Amino acid sequence: MKRMLITLALAVAIVATSCVKKETDGEYRVTGPSPATKDAARRAGEQARQSGEQLKETAKKINDSEAMQQIKAGAKEAGRGLKQEAGVLAEKAGRKLQEVGKDAQHDASTSTINSTSTITTTTISTTRSRHR
Repeated sequence: MKRMLITLALAVAIVATSCVKKETDGEYRVTGPSPATKDAARRAGEQARQSGEQLKETAKKINDSEAMQQIKAGAKEAGRGLKQEAGVLAEKAGRKLQEVGKDAQHDASTSTINSTSTITTTTISTTRSRHR
């Protein structure tokens, strides 16, 4: 990657400097790329393509490696374990809800309502007197 960036920067610098020509009147004019510039740009493109191919091959080797296969298998197994544990917890919660529901139905059908309410009120009087 670093090699590719250096090559690209070098190619840009060569292209930039080779496209400027000093005229007889002292002014600089931009001209088309010279054959040397075209060749440098072609080589830079070829090196960038080769670097990309090497990167692609390295990524494929890593993906196909035994360590990566073990990582993938471990991640799949962990996912299955999480799903199974979530299912077990959901079943337990469902059983508990069924028990609570049955208890509530049983209590509703067998209970009688007897309630007594007592209300107590208190009145407090206060008196103010002026002292002179």
